[in-house]
Amino acid sequence: MRSNSEPPIHAIAEVTFLPKEQGGRATPPSSGYRGHIHYDGDDWGAQWTFAWDPVEPGQTVEAMLQFLSPRHHALHLTVGKDFSIREGPHTIGSGRVTWLDVAGMSASDR
Repeated sequence: MRSNSEPPIHAIAEVTFLPKEQGGRATPPSSGYRGHIHYDGDDWGAQWTFAWDPVEPGQTVEAMLQFLSPRHHALHLTVGKDFSIREGPHTIGSGRVTWLDVAGMSASDR
């Protein structure tokens, strides 16, 4: 169970990181990762917490996302929405939103 002092979870997604041979990361990301999600033509910052840590390239896992600009996502992100995972101009994985806290994102001051 999460404590009140932990940052809010804005979304949960199923994500897959590409293996290095397919243009993915050479090292596995861990919780606290700050990769961007890319959808509707824009990159957006998020802090990631993974259900399985670390995530080996090629592995599919559940990820909890805390957005750096949650109000925008409350208007534009939907359950079932596909997105890319990017580091700079490089696409290193993909994901699909499986859960959203739209009310929490709309009320967020962050």
